[in-house]
Amino acid sequence: MMQNVVWKFVKKDKIEKGRKCIKCKWVFDIKRDGTFRARLVACGYSQIPGIDFKETFSPVINDVALRIIIICQIIWKHISVILDVEVAFLNGELDEIIYMQCPEGIECGEDEVLLLLNSIYGLVQAARQFFIKFNQILNKIGFIQSKAEPCLFYKQFKDHIMLMVIHVDDCYVIGKKESIQQTIKDIQDSGLKLKINYDTKDYLSCEFFFNDDKTKAWIGQPHFVKKIVNNFGNLIEGTQHYKTPGTPNFGIVRPNDG
Repeated sequence: MMQNVVWKFVKKDKIEKGRKCIKCKWVFDIKRDGTFRARLVACGYSQIPGIDFKETFSPVINDVALRIIIICQIIWKHISVILDVEVAFLNGELDEIIYMQCPEGIECGEDEVLLLLNSIYGLVQAARQFFIKFNQILNKIGFIQSKAEPCLFYKQFKDHIMLMVIHVDDCYVIGKKESIQQTIKDIQDSGLKLKINYDTKDYLSCEFFFNDDKTKAWIGQPHFVKKIVNNFGNLIEGTQHYKTPGTPNFGIVRPNDG
């Protein structure tokens, strides 16, 4: 929060008449990899429409576009990398003036509140403001936004095209090694911190698997299936398992040989 200069302290008597401070709270969680996480979030339900926010919509990648980029990766024989923007929402610039109560653990005078300078997790417009910011950065470093899919960006090089799909702060990028490394450097130089993962098996809670010669790919959610099985326990014990879900009551008859 401090490094990103998310807020500044202001006196309560400086707040305009009729304005209220939104609430905030700490959220504690354990991620799938076992990492403990503490996050300070704003209580978006206490925001007032038309005053604390206007537009809130932010697009995410379409599942069809994601499968298409995997096909392009196979055909073009590109490598892939997953880029995760650290504390992404703290980089969004706010269009509105928003005051927030001081959270527990932050030294703050009794007559002081926080004036948000950047967006923060929990604000209803946080995802939108980050998308606008990230879009500006990608355009600056040479990426063009697709007219058909707002979360698909491409960049033309002499010998290939680099593609990037975005789902909030998670990016799946395909291209040649040199161009990917340059893109990572350009994004980092713009001020964003990235987690870089060349193991692309886990993206958006999906697992991507390629065969040995990279000519076929498989997308699935085995960990999600296991979670459902664990949640229902004995209720589904002994039921028949299917490799591929199908339409209920739709039978397929195997053709006879010959």
